[in-house]
Amino acid sequence: MTQTNLSTFQPLGRFRWVILFCSCMCNAFTWGTLYSCGILYSCWCREFPTTSKAFISLVGALPVAVGCVLGPVHGIIIRKIGYRNATILGGLLMSSGWMISSFMNSMMGLLITFGLLTGFGAGLANFAGSTALNDYYIKDRVFAEGVVGSALSFVMFISTEILQKLTEAYTWKGGMLIFGAIHLHLCVVGLFLIRPDQASTHALNYWKKKTNSYQVTTSLDTTETIRMVEDCNQNIDKNALARKIVEAEEKQNQTGPPKRSIKEFMKISWKLWGKPSFMLLIISDSFSWMATYIPFVHLVERARQLDIDDETSALISSCNGIGGAIGRVFLAIVFQKIKIHPLYAYAITQSLAGLATMLSPLWSTTEGLFVYATIFGFMSGGYGYIKASVALMLGRELYGISFSWFLLLEGFGLALGPTIGGLLYSSTKSYDMTFIFSGGLIFISGAMCVWKNMVESCELVNNDDYDEKVKLSDDALELKITAISHVI
Repeated sequence: MTQTNLSTFQPLGRFRWVILFCSCMCNAFTWGTLYSCGILYSCWCREFPTTSKAFISLVGALPVAVGCVLGPVHGIIIRKIGYRNATILGGLLMSSGWMISSFMNSMMGLLITFGLLTGFGAGLANFAGSTALNDYYIKDRVFAEGVVGSALSFVMFISTEILQKLTEAYTWKGGMLIFGAIHLHLCVVGLFLIRPDQASTHALNYWKKKTNSYQVTTSLDTTETIRMVEDCNQNIDKNALARKIVEAEEKQNQTGPPKRSIKEFMKISWKLWGKPSFMLLIISDSFSWMATYIPFVHLVERARQLDIDDETSALISSCNGIGGAIGRVFLAIVFQKIKIHPLYAYAITQSLAGLATMLSPLWSTTEGLFVYATIFGFMSGGYGYIKASVALMLGRELYGISFSWFLLLEGFGLALGPTIGGLLYSSTKSYDMTFIFSGGLIFISGAMCVWKNMVESCELVNNDDYDEKVKLSDDALELKITAISHVI
């Protein structure tokens, strides 16, 4: 059941902030902590000197890669068990992967425990948190993504410093064991990821009993009700709208919520792959993730190759987090104020981050690396903007299916990029080409988004596409039509 305030409409009131906080924690305790793997990469290079740096890079990048590649599988699991249970399950698997990895004595063992098990759990918990955020935040999605990205950066900064201290005190094995215990907090966070249609009566919602005038109890999808009220918020007869919502609820209770089969999933996916806007977004995102993870994996070792001590090298890497914690929120607020399209915000941040990375070999000193890491972190919020672009350009109804394919290609890029970076170092004995390669791809991923208007103008929307979209959101459209017709 959902409490819907029709007078000053804020979906589920203050509980949205709980969802935002929990989504932040899901992002922070998955990708945020895994981005600190540069500390582990450097430890493994010294622990296993006969193993190639390319293979060690692959193991370090594999958790995030696996978490993304299995996006379609995670989507199916979330639809089956809900994002609350999926977050708890992902937290248990991720924690187990970290802890079991502490008992491994070979890189092949770490490939399985850290790369596969930790990656599967991290991807499941992260996707679940992102799905919950998508259900609660609509028009202010860019701001929400900025806050979530800032939390990721802040935890990345903290976890890099903590992991460095733990590896110094207890070796990398002891550090991974303790990190595994810390990640059990994901299970606690998952308890609060409650679906909108259950939140208003759920025991974990502190504000569940608070009511006011023009508040309606309904089990309809809250996000669709939000959209309807946003479209009809002028001169609306709130009592009549309340009756319409209750009537629609009774109809939904008789028919039950629509569910998509695997066949329907593949049919919609086939149509998506024929859309130029989808191709633009997914190619740009794939280029970005092939390159973005390279600095996180190789920056610490690059600093050590310049005879910078271990503690300073870790601090350089953690500056990514400091820059991101400040930059992601600041830029999200700026872009929202000037009302720029999320894809153009993505193009700006990616292009600047790419230029900084390509030019970083020109200033290969301690001060230069500090400046580069801070700038890169400050401009590292592009991922949130492209997620918002997917919802805006392809439709919120298709967000889950679309993003499943995004995650799949992101995973391949994440596994391939750092591995290529390691090979470039092995062949040149320098990280200069590694960072030039990374910066070039990041710049291309942003620059190609200037074609947005051209791609959208040449995109043909046939009747089959329209009918499919109407079918997916039939209940939401019917509810909107009844509300609008009543206002008229």
